[in-house]
Amino acid sequence: MPTTLEYYEFDRFRLEPTERRLLDEKQEPVKLKPKEFDLLVELVRHSGQRLSKEKLMEAVWPDADKAPMEGSLKQGIVFLRKALGDDSEDQSFIETVRGHGYRFIKKVRSSGEPAGGAAAGEQSRSAAGASARRPTWCSSW
Repeated sequence: MPTTLEYYEFDRFRLEPTERRLLDEKQEPVKLKPKEFDLLVELVRHSGQRLSKEKLMEAVWPDADKAPMEGSLKQGIVFLRKALGDDSEDQSFIETVRGHGYRFIKKVRSSGEPAGGAAAGEQSRSAAGASARRPTWCSSW
C-alpha cells in the first residue's frame, strides 16, 4: 500500500509536515527553526480557526512552563511573518486576534498524495466549491 504524504499549499508555499519542510514557489526550502516550523504546522492545520495562545503553547511547547513561553510564541509569530513575507500591519497570513490568540487566514489546500504518484483524496480548506487544483508553479510535484 502506498504511503501518504501530508502537505498543505497556500499562496506560494507548500508545507510538508512529515518531511519537516516549507518550500517556496521555486521549490526552495524556507529556513525555519524547529519550534517555528511546529507553530506554522499548528496554525495551518487549523486554518481559519482562532487558536488561543494557550493552545498554541501547549502544542509547540507541551512540557514547558507557560509564562516564559508567551514571549517565545510572540517571537515565533514575528519570525513566521517575516519568513512568509507578512507583517503585523498587513497580516495577510497570520492574523492577531487581540487578547485571544492567532488565526491563519490564507486559503489552504490540503492533500493526501501517494508518494511518487498522483494526488488522491485532495481536500480544500477554502470556501465551498473552490478548485482544489495545484498552483501552476508546483506542477512538477
